[in-house]
Amino acid sequence: MDIYKILSIVSSLVGLVGLGGTVYFGLEARKLQKRLRRFEWSDVEVGVKQLVRKVKGQLDPDIILTISALGAIVAGLFIVHRPELTPLYSGITLKKADERLASFQVDHHILVTSKWKIAIPEAFLRQKGKKVLVFDDAVVTGDAMSNVLNLLIERGFTRANLVTAALIATDAAIRSEKGPDAYWLKVDNSDLYFPWGNIMGPGY
Repeated sequence: MDIYKILSIVSSLVGLVGLGGTVYFGLEARKLQKRLRRFEWSDVEVGVKQLVRKVKGQLDPDIILTISALGAIVAGLFIVHRPELTPLYSGITLKKADERLASFQVDHHILVTSKWKIAIPEAFLRQKGKKVLVFDDAVVTGDAMSNVLNLLIERGFTRANLVTAALIATDAAIRSEKGPDAYWLKVDNSDLYFPWGNIMGPGY
């Protein structure tokens, strides 16, 4: 066998290996794409519009409380798509070890969970006669949302006048009965990204 035939065979084998690698990595990328999804702003707007209708069917809120800065992004869009102008109060959520909330203790109630510190404005907590929507962009475990809900009930809010909502809720949160009352999309994992980042942001 001459050198040209050997080179031809080697070249063919290399080509086959390359083709096999392309197919393999293509299939792996497709699997990853199924598991990981990126939401665009247009997706978020569609979800917010649907969530407005879902919340309307349960409660017409007088005020809205969002428990994180990321939730405030979606809550702002939620207000824009409502015919009524609804006051928005924003909480602040930080990791439990973060000490920056110390300066907020005068005019905020600091709620401590297993992972988070959540500062809720005292001005909001005085609104116990109002119908309230507690809002966040995503609920993954439901711990933060359920702890806030328990605090409101302890402070005199009526459960019938409280509705919780989020754009995204995981199946785990819903099955543990810590999911929001209203949500746009139920997902089975947290490998999801909003335009502002992964849904496993502070507060979930």
